Amino acid sequence: MDGKKIVERKKRSPILAPLLSILAPGLGQIYNGQLVKGIIVFLILFLLSVILSLTGIQFRFYGMIFVYALLISIELFIAGDGLFVALKKKDIILRSYNKWYFYVLFVILTFGISVATDKFVDPAKSYRNASGAMTPTLMNGDRIIVNLEHYKINEIRRGDIIVFKYPGDPKKDFIKRVMAVGGDKIESKNKVIFINGEKVVEPYVQHVFNGFYSACSDLMAGEGNPCHRDNFGPVTVPKNKVFVIGDNRDQSFDSRYWGFLDVKAIRGKALYIYWSWDTVSENVRWNRIGRNIE
Repeated sequence: MDGKKIVERKKRSPILAPLLSILAPGLGQIYNGQLVKGIIVFLILFLLSVILSLTGIQFRFYGMIFVYALLISIELFIAGDGLFVALKKKDIILRSYNKWYFYVLFVILTFGISVATDKFVDPAKSYRNASGAMTPTLMNGDRIIVNLEHYKINEIRRGDIIVFKYPGDPKKDFIKRVMAVGGDKIESKNKVIFINGEKVVEPYVQHVFNGFYSACSDLMAGEGNPCHRDNFGPVTVPKNKVFVIGDNRDQSFDSRYWGFLDVKAIRGKALYIYWSWDTVSENVRWNRIGRNIE
């Protein structure tokens, strides 16, 4: 024996290289013997995904379409690079990281980082509207995107449509429109809302009953008691509370029945409809997809 170390060389598969890149960005490059390049590719795509997730959501529906299209394009480019290198090189010197168990470990690590990032960084969540309380703004079967980070940097404003934990059962999520915020004086006169003495113009409201209920002796008269549906107040919203009402004004269970909502119970602001399914006709409502929720 001459003491020389045996160098093992092997051809790279032009099929496996891009598949590994799609499975875990950068893994195809590592498979091709480009460890540093693979790690750099992974880090760049990871950081870009985080940045685009945090900023792209602000552009509503078409912003998110752009984000996903851009990320998919980048991933396809990375896969294409893995394919090109595998076809170009006759073979590579096999390194210690060119082992199947290293590839499996890399995939597991990538998946773990992705899950952790979604949990702590992902600012958006999908919800399905399953009631008619916000008709016509939101209809039963609308699927919406909610910005979970919005109120960490923005104030709650009148007119915002929010998802929140229902005070009667925090396991349930409700969606309503903010009508009044802390310090506001709210009143309803024959279905017309007044904030601080001024009439609120509400082109989004739907009324299904023509008659009026007289005001109750107090605002929150209990679930199932309709006497404050059309007339109540004036009452002042306490600090760190909001008053929420559904747009389907005659058929919404809201602050008129169960009281003020603590701002700590708010999950986020509704942004747009990304899918809509008519549960009656069992057809897609194409005209609602992409609508901003306002």
